[in-house]
Amino acid sequence: MPNDEDLSHFSITPDELHDFLLSHSIPTPLLLNHLMHFPNGSVVPSGLPNKVISITNSGRAGLFVNNARIVTPNVCQNSQIRCHGISAALTFENGLPFHRFPEPRDSSKNRNDSSSTPSVKKMSMPPFK
Repeated sequence: MPNDEDLSHFSITPDELHDFLLSHSIPTPLLLNHLMHFPNGSVVPSGLPNKVISITNSGRAGLFVNNARIVTPNVCQNSQIRCHGISAALTFENGLPFHRFPEPRDSSKNRNDSSSTPSVKKMSMPPFK
């Protein structure tokens, strides 16, 4: 999570807080060492179905999740969750606002138009050693 000062500059309503927290969460608890083994550009799900998190290892510049650098790794080591301090609130490429449920599609659009549906490729990860 971003620090308190960064969060104070982020515009979020109380109704959006739950989704904001889910968007900053990866469903599997991962230590920094686990994240370091992901290939550059790996995409992992967030706690929200319409948001994904990209993992980028920039060497000396650090490990990034989307736009934010991990600045304080492994904060919550004695719990069932794993926490990492990040340099900023995450931004997402799709730019969608926080919604718990997808918005209904316009049924008047051409249903045979596959360009409106993004393709998703599954990636298999080798086991951690």
